[in-house]
Amino acid sequence: MNMMNTEPSTATTQLPAPIRGFLLEIGTMTFPVYGDATIGWSIIRRDIMDVTPYRYGTLDELVFALLNYSLVSAGDA
Repeated sequence: MNMMNTEPSTATTQLPAPIRGFLLEIGTMTFPVYGDATIGWSIIRRDIMDVTPYRYGTLDELVFALLNYSLVSAGDA
């Protein structure tokens, strides 16, 4: 039994879907945000492109983390 399919129409490569991104302003800081509700959210584009666990499940979680980050003074973390 031959498991290889050699038809040229099925030998195409699929490009990954475009990654949604936007800028999120929290206080005086602006952060790039990437992702969607299906794959998760991150401020690092590479985290969305790679299969990595370093993503927030909801946009609310990411906003909360960024809000906490923006409220902490330098050296107090």
